[in-house]
Amino acid sequence: MSSHMAGPLILSAVGVGVAYGKRPAVMDVAITLPAGRIIVLVGPNGSGKSSLISALAGLVRCAGTVRWWGKSPAEWGVRAFARQVAVLSQNTSADPAATVAETLLMGRFPHHGLLGLEGARDREVLRIVSNQLGLTELLKLEMYTLSGGWRQRVLLGRSLMQEPRALLLDEPEAGLDFQGLHELAWTLRSLASDGLGIIVACHDIPFAAAVGGNDAGNDGEVILMGGGRAIATGPARTVLERDRLEAVYRVPMAASLGWPAIDFATPPVNLARRLDQPVDLSR
Repeated sequence: MSSHMAGPLILSAVGVGVAYGKRPAVMDVAITLPAGRIIVLVGPNGSGKSSLISALAGLVRCAGTVRWWGKSPAEWGVRAFARQVAVLSQNTSADPAATVAETLLMGRFPHHGLLGLEGARDREVLRIVSNQLGLTELLKLEMYTLSGGWRQRVLLGRSLMQEPRALLLDEPEAGLDFQGLHELAWTLRSLASDGLGIIVACHDIPFAAAVGGNDAGNDGEVILMGGGRAIATGPARTVLERDRLEAVYRVPMAASLGWPAIDFATPPVNLARRLDQPVDLSR
């Protein structure tokens, strides 16, 4: 993975607030996302992470301003915005009877006209994404046959099929095993090194530290959420301090429990080897 410095500004969000009725969910949050940066939102349930993602995506009304390349999501329009920003929310669904290939190809909708005809570029993007996420051998399987972790990989893949310049991901690590977490961390860092801007909400603190760090060429940032507010913002090593996490999560934290953990600093052994594999798209 090559070193990459943050690029031009993608997102500027100032004073973002979300309320459901009289209940505030997000209060006065500011985010600046340049190309090539990963911003990780962490915090307990109900801290405002998902509501903030929805506000940035233009899915809920919000106070403040949200500008992607100088325009709000509404000013972009649905199809044009989807060519720029892919959103993976917690309640993203898929047709259980559809195959993995069919589900992935649904992510090409922003690039299709009224007829929605599949072309050579669609097949090439399918090859790239399925290899990148280890889905090549699963393309002909129906979605209902997959475990939760593999289903999550497919849904992430559908987002990448949009060929976006930015990603909004709400708990993409949910249901993933150790290998899946390891590969997801490296996939996100690789996408950022290629210039994508990424905002990801998650619960896994080691995973957040791995993608929200700013060392080894990674340009990452962590926003710790609590009570709808941004409690702390900065590199993982400064934000994810034990005392601060104990105060926000209201549970005791142990610095080390003495058993092995995922080595996020070491690249996955299978990732590079499968990137150039051919893909069988016969039906």
